[in-house]
Amino acid sequence: PTPSTSSTGFQVQAANVGASGDLVVTAMLSYASDPLVLGSAQGEQIAIQSRTAFVNGGAYAFLGRFELGALLPIYAQHGQTYDPQQMAGTPRISGTALGDLTLHARAALWRGTALGGDFAVALGGTLTLPTASADAFAGVAKPEGRVLALAQLAPAALGGKLVAMVNAGA
Repeated sequence: PTPSTSSTGFQVQAANVGASGDLVVTAMLSYASDPLVLGSAQGEQIAIQSRTAFVNGGAYAFLGRFELGALLPIYAQHGQTYDPQQMAGTPRISGTALGDLTLHARAALWRGTALGGDFAVALGGTLTLPTASADAFAGVAKPEGRVLALAQLAPAALGGKLVAMVNAGA
């Protein structure tokens, strides 16, 4: 998910929102070897042989119950040179490329004591915009959206050391 002002480190969205004015700025670096290998009857082509992603993002909480955030990857990638007689139609991918911009919003609906612990419920949504560089295999062709119902429970008996979270949506 995109950065959050309230997070547990797992790749699900928390139902909590940070305090008003909380700001988070993130930067992540990752590397992938052979992330795009194309095959045909003539053989394989490694369209992207190596990809380094520098992912920048941030989130801001306001009014005690709302959060907005964004995430934008930038890729440095290198592809294999190939014989166009055998692998026609797929260009070698090299250079830098911009990825898709992902925006998110979250609204905390309720937080209180229930089910034997601290319980929170929220709604979240993401919108991915096709801002990726053309012909770089770095994004989607059309905007994509997702809406989620978020819930989390921190049982009081465990002193907040365990949090169960559920994300459900389409």
